[in-house]
Amino acid sequence: MKTSIYAVLVLVLFSVETFAAKKCEFLFMSRLEFDRGYNAIKLTVEQSEKFLQSTFPDQKRGSTTGDRAEYKFTLGKEALQNIFEQFKLTIEKRISGFQLANRDPITTGFRNVTLTKYSNRFKLKLASGQTITAKIRTRKYGFISEELQINKLNFKPIKNMQDVSFFEFKIENPQHENSVLKPRFMIKDDDAEALKNPKITAQDIKEIELRCIDLNKMKTDQEQSAQNETIRLMLNALLGLHEQGSVYKEEYETIYERISYKIPLKSKSTGEVYEVQMTFDENISVKSNYFDYLARIYENQDQTVSVAEVKVPLKLLQDLNNQKFDQVLGLQEIAQFLKQLHLSHLFAFVENHGKLYHLRRDLFNEIDFANK
Repeated sequence: MKTSIYAVLVLVLFSVETFAAKKCEFLFMSRLEFDRGYNAIKLTVEQSEKFLQSTFPDQKRGSTTGDRAEYKFTLGKEALQNIFEQFKLTIEKRISGFQLANRDPITTGFRNVTLTKYSNRFKLKLASGQTITAKIRTRKYGFISEELQINKLNFKPIKNMQDVSFFEFKIENPQHENSVLKPRFMIKDDDAEALKNPKITAQDIKEIELRCIDLNKMKTDQEQSAQNETIRLMLNALLGLHEQGSVYKEEYETIYERISYKIPLKSKSTGEVYEVQMTFDENISVKSNYFDYLARIYENQDQTVSVAEVKVPLKLLQDLNNQKFDQVLGLQEIAQFLKQLHLSHLFAFVENHGKLYHLRRDLFNEIDFANK
């Protein structure tokens, strides 16, 4: 018993000492240092337009991945499970023959995990004068044993992502609130690392483009042409950053367990199928590399929390917002599901804001407290 109490006291003292050291570090941080690590980097109109141009191929295709509205909720894990189970019953009843199941392969004894590295944020200024925010990210899918903690050391990439990642822009949609444009392609990890080099040349970019085209094979010529154009435009936007001296570096990391679903909704009048995607994340770790700070907000709750995200193609957005459910089977059930998630959202979190937002808010409160 004495040993146990002693261990607890040591842990408490260590935690207090660590917090005091971090508080002192924040206290003596200059305003310039804080601004550099916290605020978005402002791009020129020319740089901004290159970012936005990279989204055009996906917008033409109308894919859920590249052109969608995102609804984000943070709620208790148990509450989410109850809401989801009811939704599963109703959506399978509405869509004949459909079964809602995890779309990712499951390996017994392992959890599916997502590891994402984010750039610093960029503030895009459009020719119209409007400003939007963008970030660059590289993402890997993998797994971790159920017996191990979810962290980078225990993370094992899936077979086809051993040395490659998804390379993505995530850009606020200037036309729709809570909507993002997200062009992406697969890239070799060495090439993704090379893209951060401020001395990269146009010839280097061209060679990376050719390797990426070879890596991203699509089913049809039309899809291949659109993917090739996305690759070219995204890499051109990166080159534009370096040519004008903008800083691009990895600032944040997230790692978490993820379950993913997709639901096909079919229009009665046109027969067109729209894919709604849903992801449920838990065991969430969010870190700022610049400040060497791990967000506490997800672990400092009185219950296990999950982040639920529902991604809706923009082609469905107007009918969803106006509650016009008669033409698309299952859309009313999606609307009800969103309502239930909203009602169970935890007050400690901001609805329709993601993990990095809550990290920055957590960090800002920490720095603000240290300077009082």
